[in-house]
Amino acid sequence: MNYYNNNLYYYDATDNGIHTLNTQTETISNSILIDCSGFQNFYKIQIDVVNQLIYLIDANGYVNSATVKCYDLNGTFKYEFSAGLNTGKLLFL
Repeated sequence: MNYYNNNLYYYDATDNGIHTLNTQTETISNSILIDCSGFQNFYKIQIDVVNQLIYLIDANGYVNSATVKCYDLNGTFKYEFSAGLNTGKLLFL
């Protein structure tokens, strides 16, 4: 989970997707914001609040380099890159 701008972004393993919960209205999105079905092992979600981007980390079996995928707050894919083994934290400068 990760929180930004009155929304809790969370991974739902039932449908392999990222959903949102608006903490002001207490409403949960019925639709998937980001489909994670192509991930081998969903590992973490982080939000860059300055650039308003969502980063999702795929651990790729926990024995290969992680893949980090970037999306805008509307769930549109922007780009991806490889990171270290079992990457658990991203730092934004």
